Amino acid sequence: MSSMSKIVAGVLVLLAIVLGVFAARLALKEPEPAPVVAQREVRPEPVVETKERTLYPVVVAARDLEPGVPLRAEDLQMDGWPAAPAQGFAQADPLVGEKLREALRKGEPLTERLLAQGLSRHLQAGERAIMVAVDESLGGAGGIAPGDRVDVFFTLGRDNENQNTQARLLLPSARVLAFGQDSLDGPVGAEAQKGRTSVAARSAMLAVPLAEVNGLLLAMGKGKLQLALRSPEDKAQPDAALFAEREPVLQARAGLSPDERERLRQAENLAYAGDSIASLAASEPAVPESQAGQAAPGKKGDAARSVQVIRGRQSGLHHY
Repeated sequence: MSSMSKIVAGVLVLLAIVLGVFAARLALKEPEPAPVVAQREVRPEPVVETKERTLYPVVVAARDLEPGVPLRAEDLQMDGWPAAPAQGFAQADPLVGEKLREALRKGEPLTERLLAQGLSRHLQAGERAIMVAVDESLGGAGGIAPGDRVDVFFTLGRDNENQNTQARLLLPSARVLAFGQDSLDGPVGAEAQKGRTSVAARSAMLAVPLAEVNGLLLAMGKGKLQLALRSPEDKAQPDAALFAEREPVLQARAGLSPDERERLRQAENLAYAGDSIASLAASEPAVPESQAGQAAPGKKGDAARSVQVIRGRQSGLHHY
């Protein structure tokens, strides 16, 4: 082997040793950690409910409403509520003409509890429902039905407060709310009559103006009432201005102003002032003493004779 070949072989061996050492160092060296990459937090998107909410139609007051006044279409309006109120109404048309028992504020719902019930809803302002006894033996009550108009006549006999027997019209054109078992709220038709025994009417409920209630109650207690059926087309009414006014039980106090005296004529004040049987029934004019010895009618030439008859607390003078 030549000297040149030996030199090249020595260089190659030295290079192999260096490369081996370098490879060993690389193998023993720990790898550097990989850089940490910040990750973005991902939050779930909120779920949007697409289901529509159900609203129920409710009749509410379009403005503040007072009790006792018939409802009009403009008094009511429709509104949508998430829940229907108990005993509420979903339609406004059937409520027109009804009356409230209590005041109702704007926006509040109408319920069955607030509506006037029974015969009270058939009463007009200033009227009262009065029950009167019906005497079928007197006649005239046959054929009367709820909704009819009747004239109320009464008769009075002689007693300590009333010195003559009389009969007169007490209450003209009174509305009949109920008669016997029938009423404006429950008319009895052909179907309802099946299986029902016929019972004679013993009472009638009348719509009476407040100012006439006292007189009607006095007439029921002191005399007898008779109902006379009248035609609905008959509008005739007695002219009370032609007759003397009845004196109330309570007299007006002194010093009233003209406005206060005018208020005395209001129905509620007339009812409060009261009435008496002596004022309700005009007494027979007294016979002048100058005529005491004259002959009675139809008894010419004979002196008029009389006798006082006393029955318990009642007394009367009878001519013969």
